[in-house]
Amino acid sequence: MNPVLDEPDLQRIRRTRIIALASVAVTAAVLVAVSPLIRSAWQESRRQIAIERMRDTLQALRYTATERGGALPPATGWDRELGYLEKSESPRMLDSGRVEGPTPDWVYAPPIPAPGQTHAALSEIEQPSMYVLLYEDTSRLPSQYTSVIVGMADGSVQMIDREELTSRLAEQTAKQEEAKAGDSGAG
Repeated sequence: MNPVLDEPDLQRIRRTRIIALASVAVTAAVLVAVSPLIRSAWQESRRQIAIERMRDTLQALRYTATERGGALPPATGWDRELGYLEKSESPRMLDSGRVEGPTPDWVYAPPIPAPGQTHAALSEIEQPSMYVLLYEDTSRLPSQYTSVIVGMADGSVQMIDREELTSRLAEQTAKQEEAKAGDSGAG
């Protein structure tokens, strides 16, 4: 049975619908206005997590080197040699949270070992505050991230742009190759 609505009832229903639609429109406008702030806060929290995980990984590398008489882990399998870590902690520490794909998210750039050595020593790094030991894997880092988190040999963490990272790595490699050529030419 359909009740017949009189004009005051229809006007009340129309007003209620208009108020509901206006409420939805205001809520949508607020969400649109606030979403960049939320996105920015989310990205900042991801960056902070990645920086802390980089610090943890650097600390583990430095600890491992200390336990090995100063020798850094080899270039391959380095992440499995981080001595003091529990197996369950290691994967989380090696995940920056910003890089896509499997861990480790860090690229390890150890110095070239001295002639006759199998592993480079942390103490052999000239200017450790300038030497990039670890960095986010830029091949898997989404392009929205213009800065890369890098870990220096002295244990500090920095954010540098991709071009600066490429330049520093090229400079490190050139210096090491130069030193290696000098050592082989002297012998």
